[in-house]
Amino acid sequence: MKKGVNHVILFVSIFLYVFICALSLCYSGEPAPYTKEAYDKIDKASKEIKLPQIKQDATSEERYRLVLDSQREAFRKAGYDFDASIRKIAKDLQNNRSIIPKNEITILNVIIISLHFMKSQCDYEKFDYLVLFDKKTSIAVQYILSHTEFKM
Repeated sequence: MKKGVNHVILFVSIFLYVFICALSLCYSGEPAPYTKEAYDKIDKASKEIKLPQIKQDATSEERYRLVLDSQREAFRKAGYDFDASIRKIAKDLQNNRSIIPKNEITILNVIIISLHFMKSQCDYEKFDYLVLFDKKTSIAVQYILSHTEFKM
């Protein structure tokens, strides 16, 4: 009996190891580059994910967290990290604007539009959207919003 239990534990351990390795191949945890290819991958991934079902009695935080999680999921499916992309954009805006492409549709546009739209909605509801991000990303979001504009 003990030998069978050891085999099951070994099988489960190997399965978990292979599963984690497979996930790491799909998800790099890296920021998305400013390329059309990255934009296209994220766009394709966003069309493949299901939009979140938001309950009518959901709080503002629950609603915005679901929306933000779907954006994070699209980036993850494309092999990138949404929050790392935000931090990279803020860093590049601050230190190296010359590497940011001009007059091209990239993830920069997606993130800037998304953040400005979310901020305007949250301001209307008097909800602090920054609670949806960790501290480093929250600082990056504030920097992006104060150094870019989006007009509707």
